[in-house]
Amino acid sequence: MESLEKHLLIASPYMLDPNFQRTVVLMVQHSDEGAFGLVINRPTDKLLKDLWREINNSPCDSDEPVHLGGPVPGPIMAIHTDPTLGEKEIIPGLYFCLKTRLSTNWCASKNTSTRYLWAIPDGDQDSLSGN
Repeated sequence: MESLEKHLLIASPYMLDPNFQRTVVLMVQHSDEGAFGLVINRPTDKLLKDLWREINNSPCDSDEPVHLGGPVPGPIMAIHTDPTLGEKEIIPGLYFCLKTRLSTNWCASKNTSTRYLWAIPDGDQDSLSGN
């Protein structure tokens, strides 16, 4: 099997599944054991500073939008450009980390040129859009 890890998957215009219509998925992992990717083009109305208070109970000044990472419930994840704050390098210069590794230092970091937070809600996807 040829791995799709480190690739972008772009949904066909004929994709009928609403979870993946018009999506771009960054493949974080793809092997014989399974696959894991993040939808990278679905921003929500929620800002990082608001979500950060909910998950970390500490201040964050980032006005970056939170993106809906996919249809499967799970933890909050981030991709960013700071190698000191990443668990895994997805592609050169782009790193991945899970909620369990996120810290106040991550939110406060000004070293990253781009910071995105992907939220995969545990159940109610409407909570990210403010509905």
